[in-house]
Amino acid sequence: DICSARLSGRTLVVSVVTNADSGRIKVSSVSKASLGRKVLRKGSVLGTGNVSGKTAKVKLGRLAAKAVKAGKLKKVRVTVKSGGVTRSELLRISSN
Repeated sequence: DICSARLSGRTLVVSVVTNADSGRIKVSSVSKASLGRKVLRKGSVLGTGNVSGKTAKVKLGRLAAKAVKAGKLKKVRVTVKSGGVTRSELLRISSN
C-alpha cells in the first residue's frame, strides 16, 4: 500500500506498506508542467529508487524538484514493485 509523499530537498519521501522486505519504486508525472522554457511531459519518469521498510526515498531531477516547489507539479504516479507484485497509485505531494 502506498500512503503519502512529501518533498525533502530534492528527495521525495514516500511512505509504503509492503509485505516484502525490499523492492523498487518509480515516480512519474501525471500532468504536464512547464518552468520557463523547460517542459516536463506528462508520464515522464521523475525518479527511481529502492524501497526498504516503511519509507522509500526517490531522488528527483532538478527540474522535477523545482516544479514541485513552485507548485506546478502537485500529483505524481508512484509505482512500487516488490515481491513480484506491482502496485501503482496516484498521490498528491503534501507541502509540509
